[in-house]
Amino acid sequence: FFVLSGFVLVYTYGPLDDRPIDRRAFLIARIARLYPMYLVALLIGLPEFFRSSALWPGGGTLDARETVLVAISTPVMLQAWLPRFACSWNCPGWSLSAEAFFYLAFPLVAVHLRGRGARVLLMFAAGTLLLALASAALRMFPPPWLRTAPILGAAVLAPYTPLFRLPEFLFGMMIGRWYVDRRLAGRALHPARGVAVALVATIAIVAIAASTNAEADDPMLGVALLIPFGALILGLGERGNRGLLARPIAMALGEASYAFYLIHGPLHVYVLGAARRLSPGSLTEHPWIVFAAYVALVTVASLLLYRYLERPARLTLRRRLAQ
Repeated sequence: FFVLSGFVLVYTYGPLDDRPIDRRAFLIARIARLYPMYLVALLIGLPEFFRSSALWPGGGTLDARETVLVAISTPVMLQAWLPRFACSWNCPGWSLSAEAFFYLAFPLVAVHLRGRGARVLLMFAAGTLLLALASAALRMFPPPWLRTAPILGAAVLAPYTPLFRLPEFLFGMMIGRWYVDRRLAGRALHPARGVAVALVATIAIVAIAASTNAEADDPMLGVALLIPFGALILGLGERGNRGLLARPIAMALGEASYAFYLIHGPLHVYVLGAARRLSPGSLTEHPWIVFAAYVALVTVASLLLYRYLERPARLTLRRRLAQ
């Protein structure tokens, strides 16, 4: 997700000339893109957050102080800096908290990537991989004093802290800059080679995932997958390979994917709760039916939210903030 985000931003803003990115216009565009649907997802997840808060009759899993911290930090996208509470209110939102940090860094980094040769970009990409490796090693083998540090230790060892996910975003920026420079120079990758790159990358991703018992948030697993995911993005990004992904249904699902990502968590909780109440044995006797109904519900809801809420709100917000 973070590699793709860095790639897409450079692809969007990279073809500009040597003028620096207008930070105000950039941030307005990013706020308008992220925040309306982010806020809607928080509202959808509000009942579950309320149930876990100190306001719940009899008390939830959060005490009064923790409830206030979550209630303040999450709407302003700061919850990932408090990793203990990053998942207290609609868990997928933690990655948007990291994205908000990356957006602040993007104009500062992007201006230094223009005009760099392929070798320099390769060195920068290698540097981001080393940073990612160092971050993973620190989280896997922290010094004893860090394990016992109440606040700093939790921030370093958690998979949510934005600073330690920054190398993934920067790596995406590096390959995005390389991709844009090749396109502008008329040296785009041949479609057949793009397919080959994407196929090899897919095999590598499956092989790495299948050959380890690591959990999905394992730091080293994330590092090992950076290069294959980058190669997959490059291979699929060639224009000659976009036929299937450019079809109307694929485009619609792609546009609705942000809403899908944000609401799939709270809707999962609600669907499971409804299944237990309406058909107590459905989760064990017909789990695939419940799962299919859940996916269908999230997909339809995402398409409707994109068309009637996310897109109109984005356009309106951009106009008003730009005034």
